[in-house]
Amino acid sequence: MERINVAVRARPLSPEDAKTSPWRITNNSIVFGTPPIKFDFGIVETERSVRDLVASPFTARIRDYDMPDGLKVPTNLRTYDGTTDPDDYLTIFMGTMDVHKLPEPAWCRFFHITLCGAARFWYDNLSSGSINSFHSFGTTLISDDEEAI
Repeated sequence: MERINVAVRARPLSPEDAKTSPWRITNNSIVFGTPPIKFDFGIVETERSVRDLVASPFTARIRDYDMPDGLKVPTNLRTYDGTTDPDDYLTIFMGTMDVHKLPEPAWCRFFHITLCGAARFWYDNLSSGSINSFHSFGTTLISDDEEAI
């Protein structure tokens, strides 16, 4: 028997589609056609996070950090749109993170959700994997602001 490797991405069929689909999917096989042809397969792919599918300026150390259970975004975080002093914003943000005793990877993960407007555009255009710490995040923000976000 010849073995081939195939990647399959499936979504459940609606009950209406299941009635007319030439495909039948069981636990570990796909059957289709007339006469029926059956393909057996083993499930080998590990579960992947959505984070792996979206380009991120964070390195794996930040991107893959498991946030502690029950951790909530501090409610007193302000947004930053790139039109005010980034040093002032960073000082306020870091103070908030410090008061809440949050770990440094969480600082990065929370910081980017506070960005809007030109600052969000700046973040969206950072090189993939270029941010490995909050310090490098803040330094990049300030240096890029001097060049006008």
